[in-house]
Amino acid sequence: MSGGWRRRAGTRGVVLAAASLGAAVTLPGWTSAPAAPAAAPPARQAGAAGRPAEEPRRLRIEAAEMVHNDKTGEGEARQVVVVDPEGAVVRADLWRWNDRVRVGRASGNLKITDPDLEATADEAEVYYDRSRKLVVLIGRVVITVKAREGEAAPPGGAQPAAASVANGQASVDADRGRPQIRRYPVVLRAARAEYFYARDRRRGTLSGGVDVVQTMSDNERRLTAPSAEWFGLEDRLVLKGPVRFEDRRGRRAETEQDVEVLTREGAEGIRMRQSRFWVPVDDEPAPTGTPASGGQPSGAGAGGDGAAPLPRGPAPN
Repeated sequence: MSGGWRRRAGTRGVVLAAASLGAAVTLPGWTSAPAAPAAAPPARQAGAAGRPAEEPRRLRIEAAEMVHNDKTGEGEARQVVVVDPEGAVVRADLWRWNDRVRVGRASGNLKITDPDLEATADEAEVYYDRSRKLVVLIGRVVITVKAREGEAAPPGGAQPAAASVANGQASVDADRGRPQIRRYPVVLRAARAEYFYARDRRRGTLSGGVDVVQTMSDNERRLTAPSAEWFGLEDRLVLKGPVRFEDRRGRRAETEQDVEVLTREGAEGIRMRQSRFWVPVDDEPAPTGTPASGGQPSGAGAGGDGAAPLPRGPAPN
């Protein structure tokens, strides 16, 4: 292998950590080549008011196997868990990255979690440079927004999840030390999504045909639109017109204008302009179909009013 790494009999693993790489990688069966004793690291400089300087922030990569080329900055890892200091965690069968431009690409059984959402897609591009913190989800995107019940974030913001590799399988405890998620999530489906996951941004865009299902304790509504914007810090979603709307209570609406959906649990709502809205004046047969959210149904068995959830159309390609 190029880049100064070689295998040594009887060793158990390797941790690769460098300020230029910004990553720590565990690789069973590999270790660094012997080197002369390193000089003692310089003492950290004191920051403002005598506080110690902040430690460098690094992406952490844990994998069943890994190869990295120091000359090109390119690496490839399998059965991987990637943990960003901002709290985002990527799990995938394959992770290819370039630490010179700080971009990675994940695919295969892909799942991304952070304090605000969970997402799956065919593949993802992760721009983990401190100035960007962007995830691009491509193909059969499903995002579950984990809005809170007004709970405050833990001191210091979201904390990275615990990750480990055992018996060649990567695992992560994404919920350790985090507030409990809402009982009734909002599920978004699209062909493509871009999500800025920095703690002070938490916003994204969805395109390629958007399908939104919002489940509540006593109702469930579905909206469709060509595209949408999600504002995580404000607990709201803006669908770009034209927008179509329906819910389990038999109400329907349509508008050529944008529609705002409020997602905070206990304060859900919808805002429409220049719309046509239909409400039932007589009892109508309850619609039938499979649960739209793919999770807990909101009918009689879940504290609802007994009506069946709305059917969901096919996910965008």
